[in-house]
Amino acid sequence: MTIRAIRRGLARVVTDAHLVAGGFGEVTAKHFYPDSLTGPSFCVGEYEVTTSVDFKNRNDSYIFTCRAFVPDSDAEAGQDALDELLEREGNASIRAAIDAARGAPGEYALGGAADDIYTQSVRNYRRYTFGVNTFYGAEIRVFVIGAGAE
Repeated sequence: MTIRAIRRGLARVVTDAHLVAGGFGEVTAKHFYPDSLTGPSFCVGEYEVTTSVDFKNRNDSYIFTCRAFVPDSDAEAGQDALDELLEREGNASIRAAIDAARGAPGEYALGGAADDIYTQSVRNYRRYTFGVNTFYGAEIRVFVIGAGAE
């Protein structure tokens, strides 16, 4: 497992789900923070590493802080769209898309990039300034463990 593979895998999962944020259009997913955003977006951001979680120096665990953003051009519609993206389930749910990438029992997650992943929490729902634009957004913390199919 590499951090790069996990970051790219998380963005790919959201892209492949073709999530639509209300009337704002399809979510654009990035495995990094771009210089600017123009519409509904998902970005994989900073991460924490806990080393050697299996006491054999084989596996690390990670918590990736991802963020979902929706333009704030319409306060009510923007927050409604963000709420849909943050739901546990549904056609617009980022959490459902990520959790679906866990794989079946005994299979690797994120197409082989990790042993397992799950959405750990959603927090910091607020207005964010990104470049010159403002967005409604929230953090989605994703727990990742294991070496995957190295």
